[in-house]
Amino acid sequence: MTDRQFFDCFVTRITGIQPSEITFQTDEVQAVKLVNVTEFEHMIKEKQIVDRRAFYEAIINYISHSNAAKNVV
Repeated sequence: MTDRQFFDCFVTRITGIQPSEITFQTDEVQAVKLVNVTEFEHMIKEKQIVDRRAFYEAIINYISHSNAAKNVV
């Protein structure tokens, strides 16, 4: 079976901005949750998000090996 789902995941490093300052296009965005790596790993472990282990591991690996002190996924 072919998996034809589309996943949007954005990883960014921005300093000096508060989440409340970010504007999303409500007609195109269903939901947004900003989390740190620890909370992201907890969400995966508790099956709070769709099981896409390889995809999530790649994101965590990328973030964990960055020089950013605070990481948001």
